[in-house]
Amino acid sequence: MEMAYQEAISMKEELRRSSGDPIFVKSMMQSNVTGGFWLGLPTEFCRKNLPVHDTAITLVDEAEAGTAAFYLAAKTGISAGWRRFVLEHGLVQGDCVVFQLIHPIIFKVYIVRQQ
Repeated sequence: MEMAYQEAISMKEELRRSSGDPIFVKSMMQSNVTGGFWLGLPTEFCRKNLPVHDTAITLVDEAEAGTAAFYLAAKTGISAGWRRFVLEHGLVQGDCVVFQLIHPIIFKVYIVRQQ
């Protein structure tokens, strides 16, 4: 997982330099990719960049395919739709995901697989 995380951090910094978009990295834990399929987002990131109310969002992968999901503002996380994204992309514990907010409710999502 360490290599995937370091690669994801490097990608994050490069994207930030080239785009200026808000970006964060999440290392996938078991709760993110199995069972409840819950993805908590960094609280400070949400306060600064996301709506203060629950809303539909879109997760766009590197192939430009979009997945609808639902952002829960009070819980600063993604629930409905996240499971579908995880399963469609074969995410597993230890993978790292770079989230780039390219529009107010659209994330470009980059996956860095664990080695």
